[in-house]
Amino acid sequence: MLFALLIILSYAANEPHLQSTSSLTNGKTHMMLQIKTPDHFADSIVELRLYPSTMKSYLDKASTASATVKNGVATWILEDTVSQLIVSPLLGKANFIAFIIEPGDSTVIDLNIMNPEFTGKGSEKFKLVYRLKQMNDSFAKIDLVNKLSGPYSGLKSVEDYLKWNEYLNIKAKHFLQYLKRYKDQISDYSYKNIEENILTDVENKRIEKFSSLMRRKAEYGITNLFNLTNEDLCTIYDSTIDNEYSKRLRNSTTLPEPYYSWKLLELEAYRGIGRFFRTIESDTPILGKDPEDKYIAKYNLSKFKRTGKNKEQCMAYTFWFVKGVLAEVGFTPKIENILTDYYQQQGHEEYKQIVKTFELKYREKSKRQILSPFSLTDTQNHTVDNKSFKGKIVVFDLWFTGCTGCIQMAPAMRKVQEHFANDTNIVFVNVSTDKNVSHWKNSIIQKKYTTGLGKNVYTEGKGIAHSFILDNYISSYPSILFTDQKGRIIPADNKTIDPRRDNGQAMIAFLNKHLALGQDGPYLFYNDEEITIYKFNGDKMLTEKSSKNNLLAQYFVSDLNQRIPFSIKNNIINESCEYPRPDKLFVLSDIEGNFEALRKLLVANNIIDNEFNWVFGDGHLVFCGDMFDRGNQVTECLWLMYYLEEKAKIKGGYVHFILGNHEIMNLQGDNNYVVAKYQENAKMMQKNLRSIYAENSELGKWLRTKNIVERIGNILFMHGGISSDINRMDITLKEINDLARPEYSNSSNTYKDSRLNTIMSSQTGPFWFRGYYNQGHERTTSQQLDSTLAKFQVNHIITGHTIVADTICSRFNGRVINTDTKHAEGNSEALLIENDAFYRVNQTGKRQLLLISRRNPAPPLPKK
Repeated sequence: MLFALLIILSYAANEPHLQSTSSLTNGKTHMMLQIKTPDHFADSIVELRLYPSTMKSYLDKASTASATVKNGVATWILEDTVSQLIVSPLLGKANFIAFIIEPGDSTVIDLNIMNPEFTGKGSEKFKLVYRLKQMNDSFAKIDLVNKLSGPYSGLKSVEDYLKWNEYLNIKAKHFLQYLKRYKDQISDYSYKNIEENILTDVENKRIEKFSSLMRRKAEYGITNLFNLTNEDLCTIYDSTIDNEYSKRLRNSTTLPEPYYSWKLLELEAYRGIGRFFRTIESDTPILGKDPEDKYIAKYNLSKFKRTGKNKEQCMAYTFWFVKGVLAEVGFTPKIENILTDYYQQQGHEEYKQIVKTFELKYREKSKRQILSPFSLTDTQNHTVDNKSFKGKIVVFDLWFTGCTGCIQMAPAMRKVQEHFANDTNIVFVNVSTDKNVSHWKNSIIQKKYTTGLGKNVYTEGKGIAHSFILDNYISSYPSILFTDQKGRIIPADNKTIDPRRDNGQAMIAFLNKHLALGQDGPYLFYNDEEITIYKFNGDKMLTEKSSKNNLLAQYFVSDLNQRIPFSIKNNIINESCEYPRPDKLFVLSDIEGNFEALRKLLVANNIIDNEFNWVFGDGHLVFCGDMFDRGNQVTECLWLMYYLEEKAKIKGGYVHFILGNHEIMNLQGDNNYVVAKYQENAKMMQKNLRSIYAENSELGKWLRTKNIVERIGNILFMHGGISSDINRMDITLKEINDLARPEYSNSSNTYKDSRLNTIMSSQTGPFWFRGYYNQGHERTTSQQLDSTLAKFQVNHIITGHTIVADTICSRFNGRVINTDTKHAEGNSEALLIENDAFYRVNQTGKRQLLLISRRNPAPPLPKK
């Protein structure tokens, strides 16, 4: 049975088989819409979805209208004076051209016959759209298409792209020729709208295929995956993408949103530069390194290259599009700048109002941290609300019956849900905006638009007008929303973790990470022979009591939610501060609770394997301070270093944990940079943050055995640096550490030993000093540095503490090396030293030579 639509306005009162209604009521134009169907369809035809076809009303987005159904005829009474695009279950699956209803139409489409029959005023455009839909289905089956890559899959070859280009040109030409037959039979508006929908369908597919042609085989190289150079891609772009149809769409005045034209801007930006991919490592990112840069490039192209209405539309679209910069990035300083620039443009008042509306919406959304109170209904007619999921991570999957994207999403989401089927700490809630209960329940059983797994709820017959949809700014489907164990919204780049991209692997990793972030511990505290152990999962605290003799193995969790078992050390002693230099050293700093960055660096550079076993042999791992603060897995990072110490010793290696200013701050109770998670957990343990690392705690005891400065062969390691004040002191490395260690948890302006005032100072102490990088109270000179090197008999000083570049870098001709990089922003690097070669290394294991330094004979170690 072919589905179709019976549409009639009040002007059709004289049609004999339709009910009569007046054309005007209270001065407003009424449109009466009826669908005449066989009786067995009557119960299922209740909704019509309407899309405004003008920009003026586009802010309203889609609306729905309910029908009264009697004797197989569904009737809608509509009030509007603008054209509408119509979507209904009776139209079948969504397609590339919508049926259009215009004021004055009185079209009848009768389904009671083998093929729909269109009669009445406006019927010609319905015949045209219906025929074009049939042609579109037929075109998908021609021989040429059977030889091409799938419409939603990647290209097979360059020839595959050129064949796609040929097919799209044939399709556009054929459809436009057919459209011309109706030039004098439909309104100019409908003709233009249908023409541009045909071209948009063709050109969007051409862009998709060209984007596939741009794919790289590596991060950079002379050619891409298809052995094309940038020059090749420019030539292909000019001959295929920049075509006559594309130029017509760029000047569209009919389509309510410039989706194609705005999408094309990114390719135009690449073409304008003449580069679609990086050829050498030193190439800067083509459109900029920050997430907002590509949007800014599009905005500027709109501003300077587009004209007329298309210019106004594209500039505004940068901000209000559901995948525009406000939705995808938020409000960074760069975005604030182009927003200000946009509002200063002459004219554009209608679009400025739209942008302002969306700006205010996204500003409000960006401030929200807690999910608003809600009430939904499940399949058993029970109420589901915020309290239903307390203490669990919740994944809300929003869908509706008839959603094409939801059909693609369902099998991918099923993979994710099945992965966590046995994890009681996570709940999947499938939220449907269907108004019709039977449609919703049938779709759950069908498992076409949703997985059928997890908790299934709907918006209580209110559809998209439900407060859950409005309060969470849901504007597209499918949509995914995440909350943590405390009901806080988890920010997510839904594009990156969309399960349709990789069968759910990125979303699984994302959820594992947040399951891990919700955990904390263990915290071990000693009271004579009794040990109290605290562990956290979300807002739940588990307390255990044990004795040292009966203490079972503990575990901590990785960023991937792996449990890593470890044993508590039988004895903890103070570390030596001078060591012979091994052939291999791996140095990093300033992880700040970012377990993911730490794990990736260690695994990629063969320090540990994926199971956290030590594989670095007799090499030494050196951490130059600041494992604490700003991050949400500080405890786990500390336990990993604690754990690796024993693993390394078994293989002849060593782990050095040198304290930074943030370790000292936490030992002293300075909480200025501690994230809320640790403050909340300390409160649940009825402790303060300082007491978590007191001397009666396992981590506190362990941290107090560490040094603030160490020498390994001819290299000096610390977090900050050596000030001239320390240079002038008659003091050894051992004396510096022995003096400081008893005072790690004591903050004082005046210590009993005058030397301690320099060592523990926030200006001159080894864990605070910034003079090597022209910061702080002192700027180190080359002569001062030479004095330090001579004093401690070393050739190099390696520090963290101060970010001076996006990479590991050296100063003073390689005599000072800085290891502090922006781990939280993905610019994560470490220093690898193999014999005389010093390398920068990253999270993929890639090496870049930093310098060569011939080793002097290692200075003798002090006599014990």
